[in-house]
Amino acid sequence: MLEYLNQKAEARRFEDKIMPFLLSNEIPDHKDTATGINSPDLKEKRTTSNFLVLVVDDMADQRQITSMMLRHLGFSVATVSNGEDAVDFIRNNPVDVVVLDMVMDPGMDGLDTYKEIIKIRPDQKTIIATGHPDSLRVKTAQSLGAGLCMRKPLTIDGLKQLFKEQLDR
Repeated sequence: MLEYLNQKAEARRFEDKIMPFLLSNEIPDHKDTATGINSPDLKEKRTTSNFLVLVVDDMADQRQITSMMLRHLGFSVATVSNGEDAVDFIRNNPVDVVVLDMVMDPGMDGLDTYKEIIKIRPDQKTIIATGHPDSLRVKTAQSLGAGLCMRKPLTIDGLKQLFKEQLDR
């Protein structure tokens, strides 16, 4: 229990330092009275809260930042740190969208992970998150059906736009 409380305290300290920076001037001026952080309108939160997003990234800070932004947009979020865990998660839990890092070490990279995911769920909606959007592996994943690609570092406005486009597909 103590470890859980320490993790929650650390996440809150991280959120207090990083989220105001990430969110500044990127979301309509609508303050959450509990946190003082700008938030999207309540209608948007209600319509997205039933969507489950799986964030797959080997970098803990990227998983944490991405999941905080997605939660702020109203999505339910699960995270895993590698391709193997992503495939296991998808096998046991349907998700609406996967946000998939392409370069992960060790183990399966994003392309190999996506290939395994579509064996389980051929129509799985996926957004690629990468620092190398022009790479051959990204293009190959997209040719297999992966959706849009967003260059890291991710922004809340970028995620919002990509999710709108991806969910409309």
